[in-house]
Amino acid sequence: MPPTITRPMPHQAPTRQGRAVAGWVAAGVAALAVAVGAGPVLDPPATVDFVVVNPSAAAVTVVVSDGSPPELPIATIDPGEERPVQEVLDQGETWTVTYRIAGEVVGEETVARADLERQGFRLRVPEGVDG
Repeated sequence: MPPTITRPMPHQAPTRQGRAVAGWVAAGVAALAVAVGAGPVLDPPATVDFVVVNPSAAAVTVVVSDGSPPELPIATIDPGEERPVQEVLDQGETWTVTYRIAGEVVGEETVARADLERQGFRLRVPEGVDG
């Protein structure tokens, strides 16, 4: 068998298809990086479900905050009513609860989140809050 001499193939530039695949891979990596970086920003805020009890003789608006603006009105509860309120934005470790009748502040309390948890997120309008 005679010896075969082969010439090395000349260097060729990547094909158009190879460049397209490389572009798609780079775009995918970039999209993944953006998604991972934006993950915490896109997470929905924490919420809790409450039951609000109003033993007073007046309709009371219950407003919550973390002690600083903005305040979040969660419900207006009619006299003697008990009502579930869903997906209230979690205010953190300390909640400021303000009670209003016809827009006027008639009471306010600061409650630890741990206490709210122990109470099953059952919030009772304090006695004497009836305008």
